Amino acid sequence: MQITVNGKPVEVTEGITIAQLLEEQQVANRALVTVGMDDEIYEQDQHPATVVPAGAAIELLYFMGGGA
Repeated sequence: MQITVNGKPVEVTEGITIAQLLEEQQVANRALVTVGMDDEIYEQDQHPATVVPAGAAIELLYFMGGGA
């Protein structure tokens, strides 16, 4: 099935969870990424149980600290 990850079309297996998607996308620091799916934010404890539906728009967001 096809979904969109950060604006790019991606082909994934049906029934994939957010956790599995992060693994397939080789996200190294999963603890530092925030996942948005169809304009809703999913907490890390939801990733293993949340199935990604066909046509979903996924955004992988990395927040950076810093400043003076």
